[in-house]
Amino acid sequence: MPVRVDELNKLRKKQLELCNNLGKEPKILKDSPLPLSEEIEEFKKHIEKLEVEKFNRLEKFISTKEELLDIIKELNIQPSSNFEKKSSCVP
Repeated sequence: MPVRVDELNKLRKKQLELCNNLGKEPKILKDSPLPLSEEIEEFKKHIEKLEVEKFNRLEKFISTKEELLDIIKELNIQPSSNFEKKSSCVP
């Protein structure tokens, strides 16, 4: 398999994984004829943006969770349900 086709398949797989995690529709990149190198570069930039968005969402989630745990601690609340225990990391 040519290097370009192999690279394209890896990029598509990476994009699909990111889109599934982010709840977004994947960008379509045609198979035939093979995309130009400029199109592949644009596709890579698109994937980089998805990676940044995933990172930002994770950071926001962690920050929000920490704030919530601080509030729980401040209010001296003990989690009662299994969900509350799992989400607050309190046994």
